[in-house]
Amino acid sequence: PRAVRPFVLALALVPFAACATQSVLQQSQRYEQVGDYRRAFRVLDEEREAQLRAGEPVPEALEAAYQRSLLIYLRSRARMAIFGEREAEALADLDRIAAIDPNYPEIDTLRQRAMQK
Repeated sequence: PRAVRPFVLALALVPFAACATQSVLQQSQRYEQVGDYRRAFRVLDEEREAQLRAGEPVPEALEAAYQRSLLIYLRSRARMAIFGEREAEALADLDRIAAIDPNYPEIDTLRQRAMQK
C-alpha cells in the first residue's frame, strides 16, 4: 500500500510531463516562426536541462527539436556575427554546426563570407 503510492503518483505525473513538453515545443515553434531563434532554442534547452537534472529521460520529440533548434540558432548567430564583423565567433559557431552535421545547409557559404571579410 505505502510502497505503491510513489509508483501511482509517478504514473499520475506522466501525462503532466508530456503536456509540459508539448507546451515547450509549441512555445519554441512560435519563437522560431517570428525569427527569434535564440529564444526558440533557450526554451528547449531549459526544459531539456530540467529533465536531465531531475534524472528523467528526455523525450525523443524534445531531443529532436533541441538538436534541430541548436543548429538553426548557431547558424543565425553565425550570420549575425558575420554581419557584425566578428568573423572568429562566426567561424566557431560554424565549426560547431559542422561537427554535428557536416552537410548542414549554408555553412560553406557562410564560412566563405566570414573568411572574405
